[in-house]
Amino acid sequence: MSDFQTHPQPRTFAPSKEDVLQNLQYFFGAPVSPEKLKDYSEHHATTYHFPDAYAGQNVSIAPEPTTQLPH
Repeated sequence: MSDFQTHPQPRTFAPSKEDVLQNLQYFFGAPVSPEKLKDYSEHHATTYHFPDAYAGQNVSIAPEPTTQLPH
């Protein structure tokens, strides 16, 4: 049995805090409430919780509604 304190631990397959923030910055630009980023942690990133700093952003990731074609 290996000692977890002396052997390196396996890498997790989750995004880091920096990865998430960099991707959000790329797609949405600057956050609306940058002060809310101070509470964002690695735990939030690995559990795929996005920071509230982008809430209220005037950018949507949902596709635009299409007009219905006549039947």
